[in-house]
Amino acid sequence: MAIEIPARFENSTLDNYIPRDETQADFLKHVKALTEIDLADIKTGFYVYGESGTGKTHLMFSLIRELNKQAREKYMNIAVIPEGQFNVIPDQARNMAQKYYAFFIDEVTPKDAERLEALLSITWNRCVPVFLASNYPPEEVINLDRVTDNPHRRQRFVRRFYESVTDGNIDNKNAKVHIYELKNPNLRLTHLA
Repeated sequence: MAIEIPARFENSTLDNYIPRDETQADFLKHVKALTEIDLADIKTGFYVYGESGTGKTHLMFSLIRELNKQAREKYMNIAVIPEGQFNVIPDQARNMAQKYYAFFIDEVTPKDAERLEALLSITWNRCVPVFLASNYPPEEVINLDRVTDNPHRRQRFVRRFYESVTDGNIDNKNAKVHIYELKNPNLRLTHLA
């Protein structure tokens, strides 16, 4: 399967990413560790967020490139959903989770919350990792305050999302998602609890 990489990230690699602070160096280490694991054995995704220019998309497309090499050798598929094209509905998510071994979604926004919840619920049940990049912290995308048709289902999902979060320990087998905040050292950002 051919993966379409946006032109501005065609030359992005793990080797040419230069971390400018500890948050970026830690995330780079995590991404490199993922490239050393067999694609079929990766069960945990990540949600990386931060200001523009911190390298979220650079590292995501570098990881996609590396994992796609494995996927082609093993006749496996990975799904890449570029910025602004996340319109998966639950029935599509079920079919996609059977077909793909990993999902990559760039530029997740609060308006994607419901579709994201549907996709994550389905992929988690099938142990398919989802890798997300966003300018928004997860609590702005996945939160209890948003009104929905089914508040009980939403509360279960949000609780499950945050219970499955880990601090970046990739050896934690119970985790479904690792959350990383990439900071821009040129900006004075405080860590969000």
